[in-house]
Amino acid sequence: ILALDEPESHLNPELLVRVVELLEAAAERHPVVVSTQSDRLLDALTEPARSTVVCELDSRWSTRLHRLDPARLE
Repeated sequence: ILALDEPESHLNPELLVRVVELLEAAAERHPVVVSTQSDRLLDALTEPARSTVVCELDSRWSTRLHRLDPARLE
């Protein structure tokens, strides 16, 4: 498993796109988990709705996982 926490920190936009390409290539062979709050990183994904699981805390401090709605991303 490859796990990264906010890999976009201190990267220019062009380099971030390249890093995302490398992560997507690695994900074809191995599990990749990326923690981010970056819209730029999500925009660089080939298929953000398919590739992303959002983790949120609810009012009871329980973690809720959900996928992004492809129509809303458009």
